[in-house]
Amino acid sequence: MEDFTVAVEGFAFPECLRWRQDDLWFSDILGGHVYRWNSDLGLREVIAMDSGPSGLGWSRDDELLVCDGGNRRIIRVTKDGRKEIHADLSHLMLHPANEMITDSRGWAIIGGYGYNPDTDEPTPSSLYWVSPEGGISEFVGGLIFPNGMAFLDDETIVVAETFADRLSIVDASSGRITSRIKLPIGSTPDGLSVAEDGSVWVASAYGQAVLRVERDGNVDRLISIPDVGVFDVTFGGPDMRTVFVAISDTDETHVAVTKPGKILGFTMD
Repeated sequence: MEDFTVAVEGFAFPECLRWRQDDLWFSDILGGHVYRWNSDLGLREVIAMDSGPSGLGWSRDDELLVCDGGNRRIIRVTKDGRKEIHADLSHLMLHPANEMITDSRGWAIIGGYGYNPDTDEPTPSSLYWVSPEGGISEFVGGLIFPNGMAFLDDETIVVAETFADRLSIVDASSGRITSRIKLPIGSTPDGLSVAEDGSVWVASAYGQAVLRVERDGNVDRLISIPDVGVFDVTFGGPDMRTVFVAISDTDETHVAVTKPGKILGFTMD
């Protein structure tokens, strides 16, 4: 059993964890805020957004980019705090936008829910490239609820397909899926991060755990976090050996009021 501590708490649905500039940045999707936190300065609000802020990244000018899930667009937060539309994907996505990452050039990759609430079932969905100027092009299609994403290296991306219980490895230049890693049934992979050794650490949303997945697909470690939803995981701290895990209740109907969401931390072995 890991020695978890509560880093920060009091959120509806924390997700999209990013370590940057010695701070943990994250979105409270159902609480409508983006925050940054560290143990010295505590919690600071970055922006409020009532339409479901989710994936976070940065432009080539080091301005914060936020996935505006409900409106299916990317918002750029200028250095003086103004919110501007960076890209509008509402004509391409039928359902809310979700996760987003950026590369070192300021290009973004963004995906949608891939879930039809009217029929209560997954539907194939795409990821899109968004250029630093806001241009949009399809990257890869046919994914089943694309969720957490990360770069394995400069040429390769790993993406969680939540309701397919798998990770897909995608060539960044062509958008070709080069391989798929099947996870145990019920894993429901959500947010993920890549460790320095190349392993992929995956939040198992309804599996109540964090999984460590080797590049060959072997799940060689399962860190149980019982009785909660486990929605994201990332690395941070001065030596990048602190593992941060975002948790909340899996019943989303009350979380905006009760705010059960927390971010846990433990030191990686």
